[in-house]
Amino acid sequence: MAGLEILEESTGKLSLNEGESRHALIEITGETLSFDAELKEDSSLILEIVNSYKGNAKQTFRGKFDLSPRSSVKLVVIDFSANDVDAKFDSVLKNGAEFNADLASVAALKQEKTYDLTVLHAEPNGHSLVRMFGVLNDEAKLSFFGTSDIPNGSKKTITRQEGHIADFSSEGKAEVSPVLKIAENDVKAGHAATLGKIPDESLFYLMSRGLSKSEATALMTIGFLKPIVNEISSDSLRESLNAFVEKRSR
Repeated sequence: MAGLEILEESTGKLSLNEGESRHALIEITGETLSFDAELKEDSSLILEIVNSYKGNAKQTFRGKFDLSPRSSVKLVVIDFSANDVDAKFDSVLKNGAEFNADLASVAALKQEKTYDLTVLHAEPNGHSLVRMFGVLNDEAKLSFFGTSDIPNGSKKTITRQEGHIADFSSEGKAEVSPVLKIAENDVKAGHAATLGKIPDESLFYLMSRGLSKSEATALMTIGFLKPIVNEISSDSLRESLNAFVEKRSR
């Protein structure tokens, strides 16, 4: 695997040649992100996306992945911004391709954040795993939509969709909807969804150890999202993300 590349937000198109490996990071500081990634046979891409936008406008993210036979993508998305977000990532997998995605998000105040990840297993022998983790605070709205589409003929496909939201909110709204669209019998497919209020006893336990309620909430938030945050390769970004979550949870 090649060294980490820092890409501009206006990436446009990512093209990987046959057998090529790339590891790239995009730090979003503007209102939009749009790219197409095309992977030739036996190529591999690790793409890390961190939303560092400091403005108040709604952000729109669009990404498409076209995976040729035996190619692979690992996508990591971190969004702890203080604004509305509408994000959609689509992928199409050819024979033997693999797509894995991990996403972590925090929604607070009156923000509305929606993430939609769709995987089309267009040919047999594909593997995919999508995991989305979120923390809901205040009166925000957080929605996770994930779809694995397996048409007839895409035999030996293995896929899983997961969405998990920890609810610390007062009047927030959360939605988790993992969907499996299966028209082929010879597949392995599963989904998982967890959404619920954090038990008061969990907070009280930490508070009994000397933490304030805001400190206890911050600690649980970081712990819930840490497995995804730790996938970011940049040490400075990883540290700033943890610090940002702690600050916003207070």
